[in-house]
Amino acid sequence: MFHLQPYMSLPCPRHIRTYIGDQLIADSRQVRLYLDVPVPKYFFPQSDVHMDLLVPSDHTISESVQGEQIFWHIKKNGDQDSNEIIENAAFTFRKKNQPEDQDLTRFVAFVWNKMDRWYEEEEEIFVHARNPYVRVDTARSSRQIRIESDSTVLADTGSPVLLWETGLPTRYYISRSDIDMKRLVPSETRTRCPYKGSAETFHIQLDNRIIRDGAWTYRSPLPECAQIQDRICFYNEVVDIFEDGILLPRPDTHFK
Repeated sequence: MFHLQPYMSLPCPRHIRTYIGDQLIADSRQVRLYLDVPVPKYFFPQSDVHMDLLVPSDHTISESVQGEQIFWHIKKNGDQDSNEIIENAAFTFRKKNQPEDQDLTRFVAFVWNKMDRWYEEEEEIFVHARNPYVRVDTARSSRQIRIESDSTVLADTGSPVLLWETGLPTRYYISRSDIDMKRLVPSETRTRCPYKGSAETFHIQLDNRIIRDGAWTYRSPLPECAQIQDRICFYNEVVDIFEDGILLPRPDTHFK
């Protein structure tokens, strides 16, 4: 039986591209998906990378499952003679004792936020490589959900949309008509999710304190999550959630 494990390298059947400005840096249908922690990374065969735009860096990381990590700068503007570079924007591995199907020494990865655009097929993707083993599902529900903090009722609904995402607690997306919107103050914080899209956030205004960025909404979610559009979700980690009258334990996640 096949078992996923951290730091595995898997074939990815998707067409992946990445750009700096309008310059295509890597373009491949033979990408390897490396299940790095905490997020996966795309590794491109060197034959599908504009290696002429990469300049060796003296920055290395010696401790790695795959061996020594060697960094590269990338020349800007697609100009091989340019002196402008994006520092330490790509990296390769120096060989360690790995099985042949896990050897990434002939592949190149890129530091996500140092690239300008990423595409999976013809769709732009954000935040990090999509993991095909992460699943996001939504469903309309009749569960009675009440959300409180400091004994103040923030929301009460019998028609939430539930969202399940691999490795995370159930999220409850609630219609604005079932929320005390006077308690929510728009925040300047914006977040992105590779599976759901771009979110706006809210501070929660209580009588004696503020929970910063304690709730969020997706005004234009990706099509796979259309049911959560314009609904609001509260972080289970910072409020009290009652499901059918039963107080749920607060989860411990990397978000809060």
